Amino acid sequence: MKNSSVRQRPKPNSPSTVLIGLLFLFPFTAGCITADRRGSVLEHGHTFQPRGQQPDSNRAQPRDVEFPTRSLRDEKTDAVTIRARELYREGRLNSAWKALNSIRRRETYSPHTFELQAELALDSGDRKKYINTLKSALAANPNSARMHNSIGKLFIQVDQFGLGTRALQRAIELAPRKSEYARDLSAVLVGRGDVNAAIELMTRSLKQNPLDQSMGAAVAQLYELTGDFQSAAFYYNIAVKHRPNDARLRLHRARSLYHVGEFQKAFVDYQLSWKFLELDGSDTELIEFGDTCLRVNDFERAQQVFDQLARRSTHHSKDIEVLRGLCALNRGRTRHARGIITTALTFWPADDGLMNVLQLCNALDENSRELRKGSANLAR
Repeated sequence: MKNSSVRQRPKPNSPSTVLIGLLFLFPFTAGCITADRRGSVLEHGHTFQPRGQQPDSNRAQPRDVEFPTRSLRDEKTDAVTIRARELYREGRLNSAWKALNSIRRRETYSPHTFELQAELALDSGDRKKYINTLKSALAANPNSARMHNSIGKLFIQVDQFGLGTRALQRAIELAPRKSEYARDLSAVLVGRGDVNAAIELMTRSLKQNPLDQSMGAAVAQLYELTGDFQSAAFYYNIAVKHRPNDARLRLHRARSLYHVGEFQKAFVDYQLSWKFLELDGSDTELIEFGDTCLRVNDFERAQQVFDQLARRSTHHSKDIEVLRGLCALNRGRTRHARGIITTALTFWPADDGLMNVLQLCNALDENSRELRKGSANLAR
């Protein structure tokens, strides 16, 4: 290893398809597959803190990990490991290695050192040593679900998918009540293109964890990926029962209901998520809501949706202007409709769709004049 006073990291591997799956999967969860390089979470629930800071004494301790009774030797090991991490942060890699080696000479059992040792190996460019260190960590902790989950994700980061998926699966076997472990493996499976396996895994985990408020939505999103919106709507029903006031969940269920033709039910959910849609909804979501409004004959709400879309859309569309004009006509606002279409014609002169709506405006105006004339004659 080169003796350097500056911490250097080799160029990372090319992005894995697994990470793509993680970007769009599980927006309702707080899980993350990337490791926090600033501090190492110990198997005993401790976190290495920067100098001068103390770990949170109120942090919940994990229940799925079994270790021997801690001794004075364990505490000394912790102290040396903390010092090694401080050296690591300062870029003094050789000194950090020496500190870790002093632990290994004294201890045959030191789970605290594995992660830091692996990070040092990776930073020095020794990929083989990094992988072997992770394997040693699992061998020394065969019954630690948390360590299998953490190390499984580290394997995935360096494209060791076989080792990673086996470790993640083992974590689930050791702690089936930890639904976040199932979500981590599901994300890997989706990234590898095996959505059906991910669905099977997550539905099984949902049965084992029926009170987990995020699992229903996670399963529903997987079904959305396959285009099975009927099943997606079913699992969104479960999620909404847990969180009835979650506008984002309501919007997802509305979209599933829209795609299976349940327009009246979809309209209710769209209405309840309108404030969210108005601020953060995508163009596609707004178009689907507007179409739903037209299908249930709520032209006033459809007008609001299409007006909002026209104001914030990055692509000014003549089709949206046609819909705005038709909504105004159906509401009896002929003058407003004429203004919309006349303005749109300055962008798309002589467009057939716009001209048709304008002709409707003229016809309605003519009918209105005839009606007024007939009323006046009757009055005489």
